[in-house]
Amino acid sequence: MKQNDRRWLWALSAGLLVAAVVLYVIQVSIFETPRSTFFYIFQDLAFLPLTVLIVGLVIERFISLREKRAMVHKLNMVIGTFYSELGTPLLAELLPAIQAAPEIKEKLQLQAS
Repeated sequence: MKQNDRRWLWALSAGLLVAAVVLYVIQVSIFETPRSTFFYIFQDLAFLPLTVLIVGLVIERFISLREKRAMVHKLNMVIGTFYSELGTPLLAELLPAIQAAPEIKEKLQLQAS
């Protein structure tokens, strides 16, 4: 991770932490029940591992699957380009040297020049 990315991440983390503290202070000052506020803070912390599990595993798998599909699509495009530009003429040139040339010619419908 680059230095600029880390600074941005630290600034965002600090900003969110300050916002959370300000919101909890406002809640305590309005409702005057710090006991229930701390109860809900710890209840939220109890669900934090579950949240990390969901974000870390499930969403990561969806992103990974999408990246794999994109990679396969790009690879298919490269293979298709190869065979449309170079592969078919190359097979036509190599066909006379292959022992099973008549069968391959018939299946691929090639015209050897």
